Amino acid sequence: MPTTLGMLALLVGLGPASPGPAPPEDESPPEPPPVEGDAFTRARELHRLERYDEAAVAYAEAWVSEPAPDILYDWAQVERLSGHCEQAVPLYDRFLAMDDEGRPPPRYATLFFPEDWARMVERATQMRDQCRAELEATATAEPTSPPPEEPTPTGPATVPAAISEPAPAVDEATPGRPRRKDPAGIALVAVGSALVGAGTGLVITAAVHDAGALELPTHDDYLRRIDTAAAEQLAGFVALGVGSAAVLGGAIRLALVATGRRPRTRATAWAGRHGAGLGVAGRF
Repeated sequence: MPTTLGMLALLVGLGPASPGPAPPEDESPPEPPPVEGDAFTRARELHRLERYDEAAVAYAEAWVSEPAPDILYDWAQVERLSGHCEQAVPLYDRFLAMDDEGRPPPRYATLFFPEDWARMVERATQMRDQCRAELEATATAEPTSPPPEEPTPTGPATVPAAISEPAPAVDEATPGRPRRKDPAGIALVAVGSALVGAGTGLVITAAVHDAGALELPTHDDYLRRIDTAAAEQLAGFVALGVGSAAVLGGAIRLALVATGRRPRTRATAWAGRHGAGLGVAGRF
């Protein structure tokens, strides 16, 4: 019997050890991934991701590079969305000061449709007034020492005037970029389409003249018709090439402008005795 008790005690003593306390888990949120690109590209992407504090820094950097009104407008928006109305109000005021009687500044007049510019001015005014109301409400809501009690009036009770609440915020988490105009891109597409149409007509006309040359009564008439058809065909192919290049260049410009980038290009058409073409120089 003692031997059995001793074996039990030995088995209990050799049992599995109790696990110690688990190491604390790191509950800190992961760092957000960095956003690459120039200042304007980073500001737009951070704005879209609702990382407003970082977007404000990027917009400030982009504003130094190019003081465009839409950059200033978006900068004010992210300051407001991050709760910094005291910084958003001066930015809204500066943007509204750029309004030229319902028109953007002359330097940027071709970048905005009139209705888009008017809508931006209206929104900036509303958001600025809303921020001012929030700042005033915060200032009046700060705790102060209670006034001394006054004796109960014997006359009719007076009702204090109701404090007007600020209008509800019309929040826009994503940037509302205005549509941009690109007169050069529109002109390239229009001129290119006209040249493509003219070139197609010349090629068809040349084919008709070439097919009808065999029916002419004399050999001289036949040669003249063949020469005319060859010249028309050459001119048609040149017009088709130049027109297609113009349409492609204009379409690329319009697509880039629609994404918010500002192309810097110069297109030059040329024609001579031995051909014609379209030269495009600069940065899209």
